[in-house]
Amino acid sequence: MLVKLLLTTLVLFLILPVILSVPIQTFMKDQKEAETSNTPHIVEFCPLNEWYWEFVALSKCGNTSYYHCLATNEGRFVEFCNESSTWIEKGTYAVFSFVNNSIIPRSCPSGTYQPTGRWSHESTSLCEKKMSACVGIGEVVCDDGNVTSDRQCMCDYADDWRMEHLIQENPLNTSCVLPSQTEFMCVRFKCPDGRELDPAYKCVEKCQEGFHRPNGSFQCLPISISESGETITTSIPSEITTKKPKIELHPVVRLTQNQVVLVLPIAVAIVVVVSACSVLMSKCKKNSSTEKQLQNLAKKKLFERQARKKHRLKLERNRRRSEKKDRLQVKVDKALQKMEERQRIRKEKKRLLQLGENQADGACGNTDDLNHVTVEI
Repeated sequence: MLVKLLLTTLVLFLILPVILSVPIQTFMKDQKEAETSNTPHIVEFCPLNEWYWEFVALSKCGNTSYYHCLATNEGRFVEFCNESSTWIEKGTYAVFSFVNNSIIPRSCPSGTYQPTGRWSHESTSLCEKKMSACVGIGEVVCDDGNVTSDRQCMCDYADDWRMEHLIQENPLNTSCVLPSQTEFMCVRFKCPDGRELDPAYKCVEKCQEGFHRPNGSFQCLPISISESGETITTSIPSEITTKKPKIELHPVVRLTQNQVVLVLPIAVAIVVVVSACSVLMSKCKKNSSTEKQLQNLAKKKLFERQARKKHRLKLERNRRRSEKKDRLQVKVDKALQKMEERQRIRKEKKRLLQLGENQADGACGNTDDLNHVTVEI
């Protein structure tokens, strides 16, 4: 039975892909012009996960790097096949324009950012990352970020807040952190009199009169007064550096038409084989389970028989022991009776002997008295 089922599964695995490939080839031949066309057409939504995206790309375009599914300026979705893929710089996402009939980059909307560049066939409807929010207790914005980087947060050290994990030590003088990469919490910390927290959350001496510590600065800078009497504070300009995105060639997956045609039949055949194997495994497992239950039942019956036999032997031993004890008790009782009888006979003989001695002593006394009387006469 098992061998027959295995042979049937093997035959299905070999024949099923060939049978299924014929209608698929006919279908793909009829749909080839429409599906591989560069003309975009409206769809309700783009594929939601990676495996479904790859399946749609292979079935419609024959190559995962040709298939595009993008948003439009009107908020709808279009899909089309295009052999050339456009590089979308970081900080932007791809949008299809019906006016220009082309792919155009659009800056990430507020609250999102895109840290890396990508190809247009990989681009989703929006930027991938969402901005972090500095809304915790004692948190303030350190760097608001931009379309390519996340927002950085810090504790409001000017209001006596410091990061809990930096209380013991802060060798790198860290002020700001990325909430998406570091978990932190702000706690109240009051420095002694005459001291204040610096951007590294360390207690330092307050600036002397005529000096101030700008926000984010570790140094005390002089306060200058203009000719009009207005106080001018010196601040440290922040250096903003931008790096040009590095454009890399994207690896293209190239498959032949015959390979694409055989993908679905082979997948179906694999599913059938796996299902058959699962059935076989479950059946074997069920048989093994039944055999195990039978073995356990046989062991249980054997154990019960052995237990009953032991109980019978125990009862038999107790009965024999009781009978032996009764016989021994009978012997002991007889021996005690014989002993008592011997003692009684002994006592009776002793009593008779004593009585005979007493009578003999009395007879002797009477003879002496008689002799004495005779002498006197």
